[in-house]
Amino acid sequence: MAIIKAFAIFFALCFSLTSAGVIFAPEELDRENLSKLSLANNELAFNLHRRLASGSSGNVFFSPLSISTAFGMLFYGARGNTAQELREALGYEKANLPNDLVHDTFNHFLREVLRHEDSSNGYVLKAANAVLVDKHLRLLEEYRNNVQEFYRAVVKDVDFGREAPRIVEEINSFVREKTNGKIEKLLDELSPSTVLVLLNAVYFKGTWKIEFDREETFDQIFYNYGLESERNESVCHIEFQKQESSLLHKKWPEKISENKVLANNELAFNLRRKLASDSSKNVFFSPASISTAFGMLLYGARGDTAEELRQALGHEKAELSNDLIHETFSHYFDEVLKSRDSSDGYVQKSANSILVDKHLELLEEYRRQVQELYKAVVRDVDFAKEAPRIVEEINEWVKEKTNGKIEKLLSELSLAVLSCSLTECCVLQGNLEN
Repeated sequence: MAIIKAFAIFFALCFSLTSAGVIFAPEELDRENLSKLSLANNELAFNLHRRLASGSSGNVFFSPLSISTAFGMLFYGARGNTAQELREALGYEKANLPNDLVHDTFNHFLREVLRHEDSSNGYVLKAANAVLVDKHLRLLEEYRNNVQEFYRAVVKDVDFGREAPRIVEEINSFVREKTNGKIEKLLDELSPSTVLVLLNAVYFKGTWKIEFDREETFDQIFYNYGLESERNESVCHIEFQKQESSLLHKKWPEKISENKVLANNELAFNLRRKLASDSSKNVFFSPASISTAFGMLLYGARGDTAEELRQALGHEKAELSNDLIHETFSHYFDEVLKSRDSSDGYVQKSANSILVDKHLELLEEYRRQVQELYKAVVRDVDFAKEAPRIVEEINEWVKEKTNGKIEKLLSELSLAVLSCSLTECCVLQGNLEN
């Protein structure tokens, strides 16, 4: 049984392109740039999904690839505030993908994604782009040539004022052909004032690796394995043929969250025993702060250092695998810190920060992932020249985040050893029931 999905996207924008982008000499596109573009496309996809799904009780079906491709062609010719807004909306800013690499990387990305235009690999994926521009506008040749090259787009000069009905017919024919007839009529009409139309059509056809039995397929509440979700499976995985594509549905497994709590408890009790062994006074500390700060350190650690941190933080004893630690931490934050006001009888807040000496080169992947997974602020500073000011900023930051409960954390910083400062602060305010 073949499952066929086809869709197209249409934009009509009433302004002219006045300039074109400048592309540097082609550079070798490495995995990092493709990873950044994928991150940007995912950012756009999830932001759009949240917006489209909010307030809707029905299914949401759209093509992030179509939108990122069409607006990528627009971004190529944009400048000033328009370019910056598009850069942020398309996720390039958050992914730290430089403007001069966006279009080269998109070209490589499309070549990889669209390499299966027949069914030899168990599925077919096709995409087509077109730019229709009013002939009374002067489109720069550099823009025309590079959009054709990087986005595989057809660029045509048309007369929207006089030939709008014929153009509508051509657009519908273009979309119908590129989607194998799955979208027969996209447009009814175009405004004569239209100056630019960006078109993208995507066609996908895949065959399930294990087909559904028609006689046993009917409408019903869906549970994994036909049961209520008492099992701890994290993903419902449905494969297409040749194992090159699949459909995933993810559920966060409670077992992983339990392992993270176990690891934090292991650290807390070990620290408490150590701190209390040499003291006859009360012991007060925040295990969450320590596990968070050292969790950020663990993310960048390797070799013996990583193994020692893993054991000290309790991850080894809790049998929490390295590839799940940091994503679990992010989920843990979402759960533990969900009460930010007193509506649940308590307030708990947490803030993380990393200050790294500007003479050290911090990997962008580390910077980005720590910001995302640990909600941390990452800053480059000059400890050697600005230590007193940095101390003042740290104290002010901690004072603000703890609602004034810790007024002065540091008096000075040691310049001899300091290249990185990890800061974590936590506030808990609650009322006893009795």
